[in-house]
Amino acid sequence: MPYTLEVKYEESPAGNKLISIYSTLSIEEDQLSNILDIEVYFRSINQSGVFPLITCSCGSFGCGGTEVTISKDQDSRIWRINNKEYILTRQEIKTIGMQLIEYILKIKNEYKDYLICSGTYGEDISNNLEEYGSILKDC
Repeated sequence: MPYTLEVKYEESPAGNKLISIYSTLSIEEDQLSNILDIEVYFRSINQSGVFPLITCSCGSFGCGGTEVTISKDQDSRIWRINNKEYILTRQEIKTIGMQLIEYILKIKNEYKDYLICSGTYGEDISNNLEEYGSILKDC
């Protein structure tokens, strides 16, 4: 299924030495509302269930997030969002994850002493890259 991942980042208005990442995903020309929560994305890769995957650009799910129901089989992941179904292959899921890791590495190299979060504020994800890589290997 064709998808497009767009990642933007900026020094966060929420704090000093904090970089905010805004990752938007379009699938089949549908731009998913708001941004991907990167931490939740990686945690959901190898699981089925309901996940707070799409969040407000501020980084808080409660502010304007959308839950995604994910079903997995051996070759694909089915995302159900607001009664619409999207099928992503395992390779597409891995590729999106690798692209996110590459962006985070780029930001870490550019802003060496900064924390990095998904959205304007949130948990630091900059030290989770090894774990994210392991998750992708198991995908």
